[in-house]
Amino acid sequence: MENYQQTIDYLYSLEYSGIKLGLENVTRLLQFLGNPQKKWPAIHIAGTNGKGSIAAFIYTILREAGFKVGLYTSPHLVDFSERIRINEKKIPWETIVEYTRNLKNQIEKQQATFFEATTAVAFAYFADQPVDIAVIETGLGGRLDATNLVQPLVTIITSISKDHEQYLGDTLPQIAFEKAGIIKTGVPCFTIQQGSEILRVLQEKADEQKAPFFVVQPASHLRIRDEDIEGSTFDLLMPQGSLQNLRISLAGTHQARNAALAVAAVMNLKSFPCDEHHIREGLFKTSWPGRFQRLAEDPLTILDVAHNPDGFEKVLSFISERVPEKNIQAIVGISKDKDYRKIADILSHYVSRFGVVSGFSSRSLDPEILSQELKKRLTPTEIFENIETAYSSFREATPVADLLLIIGSHYLAGEFLKKIQIS
Repeated sequence: MENYQQTIDYLYSLEYSGIKLGLENVTRLLQFLGNPQKKWPAIHIAGTNGKGSIAAFIYTILREAGFKVGLYTSPHLVDFSERIRINEKKIPWETIVEYTRNLKNQIEKQQATFFEATTAVAFAYFADQPVDIAVIETGLGGRLDATNLVQPLVTIITSISKDHEQYLGDTLPQIAFEKAGIIKTGVPCFTIQQGSEILRVLQEKADEQKAPFFVVQPASHLRIRDEDIEGSTFDLLMPQGSLQNLRISLAGTHQARNAALAVAAVMNLKSFPCDEHHIREGLFKTSWPGRFQRLAEDPLTILDVAHNPDGFEKVLSFISERVPEKNIQAIVGISKDKDYRKIADILSHYVSRFGVVSGFSSRSLDPEILSQELKKRLTPTEIFENIETAYSSFREATPVADLLLIIGSHYLAGEFLKKIQIS
């Protein structure tokens, strides 16, 4: 591996090993590196939707308080280096080359997967810098996820819904059990109000680990003052204290809930104190590409990485509530492991016309399958061979009073941002 592109190609070649849930491989990689994950404390985040946004809120708040903070998230949108950051700077390309070269023999000896290898790189980088604390997002599940060797000060479990059932189980309690695997002995765990069958599983795991367990309840802890497609203003009424007139620029009721969960966890970090100013400024300054990202006006054009039924419903219902006068046209592409029938049901309820994109990723669903599902629901649908032709066609044909939504996958969003420049 002589350069960055060769290194990235090598790491991606490990994807052919598939997804292997388990800690044996990553344990050996980290042992080879001197167990770097033991050299910094973590905030560990699992859940189905909202992990990245909550990670971004906490990361920005802690930086605002003056700490040197690592951030590990996945997947990226445009470039691999987005996954690993310290204080807003992405990991340098030459560092990725160096660390991967150092690990290559061990990766091949353990037959490690892409995510196992990249997790080891991130953890070693955070130790070598070194960071004061790192915010770590799980890749898949929790219990057997490669990140589950960190030593957290707090764990967070976001909203849980059905996704990746082939790995995590077919029922919500089964999925919750896997996510609950990040709960550690004596370490406070925070989650959001959700279904009783989910909370029961999380509470049982917290009790087993003697971990303090706190449920953020939007009905009593969150009071939204103002909400539109540019963000939300709200009050938080937490047991740890109240904060008034907080503002976020990530749009959607779900993002206000995510912010509430992030703040609840931050308030519990006794060894990393953040005062009201840090929280207020951190929330206000948080940006996270691909989350209801406004790309253009006339027509209003939105990009969102929602990729499962729950995510689609949250985004589309929010648009319907906040700009009911706008007719929605959508460019869609989803991955082949998603519940495309349920997604088609949700889309057809809100959207008047579709463009379905093919070939945006090796994981993309055959566009003919989704197109047929949408046509069954009597919705005008056209297939496009790539995101460029889809966007060009829809941008020209969509009336300025309508809303153009690009939605369905991190990979679709990343392809859009790579290929299309919008002034």
